[in-house]
Amino acid sequence: MRVGLDAPHSTRQIPSSTSTVEAVSFLNRAFGFAKSVATVPQTRQAVRDVWADNEADGDSALAARTLRKPVLPGPDDEAVEYSPALHGRASFSYDPSPDGDADPGEVVWTWVPYEDDPTQGKDRPVLVLARLGDAVVFAQMTSQDHVAPGVGASREDHLGRRWVDIGTGDWDREGRPSDVRIDRLLIAHKDSIRREGGRLDKTRFTHVARAISSIHRG
Repeated sequence: MRVGLDAPHSTRQIPSSTSTVEAVSFLNRAFGFAKSVATVPQTRQAVRDVWADNEADGDSALAARTLRKPVLPGPDDEAVEYSPALHGRASFSYDPSPDGDADPGEVVWTWVPYEDDPTQGKDRPVLVLARLGDAVVFAQMTSQDHVAPGVGASREDHLGRRWVDIGTGDWDREGRPSDVRIDRLLIAHKDSIRREGGRLDKTRFTHVARAISSIHRG
């Protein structure tokens, strides 16, 4: 092995065992680095964005090669915006159950990221819409009045957000009417659910589900 360009005739023999150990050590470090990068949320989200961009551009073949199966949030992931193309198509079917899990039709509390800054957020009540494996699809709720009084009424606010009035329920101790946002759905792992707060009756759940389907078709 030659050492330095200015000393072409000077050589140094390195035992093969040493070079082998150094090579293995380097490969282990490189593998560890690649693994750590691949597991950070930003990297996972970047892969999801690539998939979504390919799908939006109509390149379904490239999208299929990029990710061949739905990518669902894991126990350590924060909630993200739900995408049928990325996470799989959910079926909104009313199925509440007093089993401690978050089931469709139930109101639960979980962390919801802000739309303008997904790295920030707050605990909010949400309406569970569907289960996808170990993940939960939901819509955020608020007691702030975005819709004129009247259960089932809907409107778009000045920011372009769509809301449906679902009235009152046992999820709000003060008995305040609640609205459900239907133009932005989110998905999170079931373990991220903090606690159960109540449930919607089937009639109101069905109305919300139909309102969501009407603006998310296609």
